Amino acid sequence: MKIIGFTTYNDETKMVLKSDSSLLNNRKPFFTPENGRISAYACLVIRICRLGKNIAARFADRYYDALSYGINFVDEQALAHNNHAAAYGFDYSLAIGEWVESVEGTPLIPIEEAIHRVSQVMTIRTGDLIFIDLQGEPLPTKRETIIEKTINENTILYCKIK
Repeated sequence: MKIIGFTTYNDETKMVLKSDSSLLNNRKPFFTPENGRISAYACLVIRICRLGKNIAARFADRYYDALSYGINFVDEQALAHNNHAAAYGFDYSLAIGEWVESVEGTPLIPIEEAIHRVSQVMTIRTGDLIFIDLQGEPLPTKRETIIEKTINENTILYCKIK
């Protein structure tokens, strides 16, 4: 399983890779490092359901079967030192909620464009995840903060920051 994402750095949309140890399942707490400066951004997570390479954007809707809200945690100190792998790919740096059929919010790039761009670089496989940061301000990351996203009174994303 691959985790590929689109995030903004210096007003430019970048593609980043995360390891599978980056996943923080829904309802598990995120522990902030003692000396780290962590930012959090709301994101859209796409679950890939078929194998594909060089997918045209007009066919991309056939390659995913579920969406979710997520939280993309970024280590600002590593980012300041141009260490993008450490800034985006550390353990538990992507919290994912429950899978739903549709979500609200404006991603940095459209879902179809994200699938197209990833498939230009690498083969996407069933179970791969693509995340796209949503436009907006960073989320609060102070200790004892709870980040929730509800749809129709159902909590689909819950993450406590400790």
